[in-house]
Amino acid sequence: MSCATLSTTANMNEKIEMAEEELDDDMREIISGTQTLSLEQLVPAISVVLSKGTKESQHDKIMSLLSRYDASSGDWRRYVFFDKCKYTRNLIATDNQTFTLLLLCWNKAQASPVHDHPCDGCWVKVVQGCIRETRYENSLGHGPLREMSVGDYGPGAVSYITDFIGLHKMENPDQEVEAITLHLYSPPFSTCKRIDPIKGQVICSGAVTFYSENGYKIEHDA
Repeated sequence: MSCATLSTTANMNEKIEMAEEELDDDMREIISGTQTLSLEQLVPAISVVLSKGTKESQHDKIMSLLSRYDASSGDWRRYVFFDKCKYTRNLIATDNQTFTLLLLCWNKAQASPVHDHPCDGCWVKVVQGCIRETRYENSLGHGPLREMSVGDYGPGAVSYITDFIGLHKMENPDQEVEAITLHLYSPPFSTCKRIDPIKGQVICSGAVTFYSENGYKIEHDA
């Protein structure tokens, strides 16, 4: 699989810093306009939006930005890493304060555990394939979790969840096609809870790790 060229991490960070210092006409157009976006445009725009305004205005603008991101350009391909034993979480960008942007790669018929989101929001955009989201009432410690909804999302669809909305699990329901999703978390977090929906209890609270960073696989100690 060929990889589209994207700016180096240093250049990406420089674009973020410049965008935060001064909103020029180009950045205003990216945030408020209707044109499709590349990752190079999306990342600094996310940083600017999440550093200003109310949570409600931030949410609306982030939904617009992610909806306008054009995955058909293929600039996400350098971040694609699959592992036959698990879905992978691949870091695209973070400022370590307001956001983390990841690309998740799902094998055929693979699912996450039910989990929480210890942050203000988790946005998901489907890049390839189909993703099924099952939402549960956030009522830990009171018996089995009530299933609230099940929804399937195809390429281009954008969803959003917080712990105030509920807990969820995500899965690739397709037996033949792999799935890829773009995930934005604000602010970044280092741990999350894995939950047993039958008992309505936390199984464990574990550290959040990355399979790759900036297009390079991380070699973890055995």
